[in-house]
Amino acid sequence: MGGRLGVLRLKTDWRALAQILHKGFSILLGINQGHIAH
Repeated sequence: MGGRLGVLRLKTDWRALAQILHKGFSILLGINQGHIAH
């Protein structure tokens, strides 16, 4: 039971981590584009 719960938690953590990374990259790309535009 605990093993299954751990796997489920790992999947949700991975999804959250992917969202955070995607957001971070979007911000970095936005900053880079802003610097290039200026």
